[in-house]
Amino acid sequence: MSLIHEDRLQELFPHWRLERREIIWLFFNLQSRGAIFNFDLPGLREGMANYITNFNLTAEINIQKSYLLLPEQAFSWVEKNGRQPAWLLREVQRRFNGILVDPASLTPKERLIALFDNWNIEKSSKLSAVDQLKGAWVQQQLQDRKLSWYASAGKEKQKSQLAWQWYQKQHQFVAMYATEFSGFQDILEFLDSTNFSQEEKLHHLEQIKKRFKAQQTKANRRGKVQTNLSLSDIARSQLEELARRERKTKTEVIELLIQSAHENGLLQ
Repeated sequence: MSLIHEDRLQELFPHWRLERREIIWLFFNLQSRGAIFNFDLPGLREGMANYITNFNLTAEINIQKSYLLLPEQAFSWVEKNGRQPAWLLREVQRRFNGILVDPASLTPKERLIALFDNWNIEKSSKLSAVDQLKGAWVQQQLQDRKLSWYASAGKEKQKSQLAWQWYQKQHQFVAMYATEFSGFQDILEFLDSTNFSQEEKLHHLEQIKKRFKAQQTKANRRGKVQTNLSLSDIARSQLEELARRERKTKTEVIELLIQSAHENGLLQ
């Protein structure tokens, strides 16, 4: 439910709902004309009303709003916070050279919308840019799937920590200020902030996979002593078939067979 303010700013624009988005747009509009306000302090609405009245800007601002602001529905697919709006904000800045020095209290989605609202081009061009941005995000999600190993097999935290260690060692200057990864989402957000190509990200993934596999192999060998076995050709063939069928290593199959025989006394 919208909060209606009965104040001078509402009197100047009686047909506006004057919700947060419109206040943000007014803030930047007046700032571009030389006004100085603190967005996060009380008195912002009164200060903007005074500025608009003193410079007789009501009619001009009404016209500007009608041809600059896209409908809210155009941004309904954008999340309020998190990785997605942050990625979109960087992408729109990269694609369209959008730069906006905004108040720190704005959410990533609000910053993104503010860029579009203050972009002085026709609405049709803005809608086209929003569609391009939406398509780019879909493509990014498809690329993310190729990195999904980090979140697979129930060892996401362990893999993520290893990835953080690897980047700290192999790309120290890029990862210098990165906080330790605790999950796949942290890795994606870190990679978003870098200039690594998709090919480089996949190459890094392969290196981290190798490191992870080596760690797992080392962990599995703890408490074990190497034992050499001489098997007949038939036994070796059967062992290989069992391992393939059960999707286990030959060592794991042998250990399971020995354990089963020991527990159930089936060795005849």
